[in-house]
Amino acid sequence: MKLAIFDFDGTLFTKQTIPFFIEQWHKLNYSKSKLFIIKNRIIFLFIKYKLRLLPKEKFRTSVIEIFPYIFMGMTKKDIVKFFNEIYQEAKLYFNRNVVSEINKAKQQGYYTVLLSGCYSLFLEVVASDLGINKAIGTDLYFYKNKLNYDKKPTHISGFLKQDIVKTVFKEEEIDWQNSLAYADSIADLGLLNLVGKSVVVKPDKRLLKHALKENWQIIK
Repeated sequence: MKLAIFDFDGTLFTKQTIPFFIEQWHKLNYSKSKLFIIKNRIIFLFIKYKLRLLPKEKFRTSVIEIFPYIFMGMTKKDIVKFFNEIYQEAKLYFNRNVVSEINKAKQQGYYTVLLSGCYSLFLEVVASDLGINKAIGTDLYFYKNKLNYDKKPTHISGFLKQDIVKTVFKEEEIDWQNSLAYADSIADLGLLNLVGKSVVVKPDKRLLKHALKENWQIIK
């Protein structure tokens, strides 16, 4: 089996997911009091990050853990409904070149994978619409159909992606040398090094430098 693995934030999706979710929550007139609380908690973390009191990956993980509190009192069905409601707007910010690469990979017989630190419930909506075989993201845990806040989401950071992929497909015979990976951040380097063909999409400065050195394909 050959995999074609696509990152979401910054690769397929050109915006940042949590700010986008916040924007859509406001636009669709969901609870303003919940929004106020969550925004202020995230702003506080952002200030700590900018003051270099919080490492980048810790900041990202903390935001992923905090945002689901906006769903307090909602059922799993309600949360999925929210993600479906915002999806058509999200599609407007998909990188068309990456969508073309997804379609090409499907035509060439690759098993397509959407891999991200974004919530798996939202990634499943994306994967279903684009015909992607599997979505791997940050899982939210439920108890009696409501979010279980005693169990924190396990954030899939860039540094963990290669290990996550190997774990998910450990029972499969993967042709890593002929597999593909698409990503935008130096944090995804482990994933990019896992496969035989690495493609960078609007890469950050460090990844661009590495991609040029390795002669990897670069997508704008």
